Amino acid sequence: MQVEVAEPLTKLGLEFPDIYLGCYRKSRQGPIIICLKGKDNARIDLAIQALSKRFKEGVFVDMK
Repeated sequence: MQVEVAEPLTKLGLEFPDIYLGCYRKSRQGPIIICLKGKDNARIDLAIQALSKRFKEGVFVDMK
């Protein structure tokens, strides 16, 4: 799964250079957690929308 996430996150980072992107797991078998941080909440929302379009519907469980 990490390989499937790497390319879309790399492209998102190029598209939104002002947004910090982080990706980690709380445990080896746990879900992948993707964090987006930045100063402009509107830009973060745009980045979240762009990221969700790169994956199948229902892949993301919680988006805060």
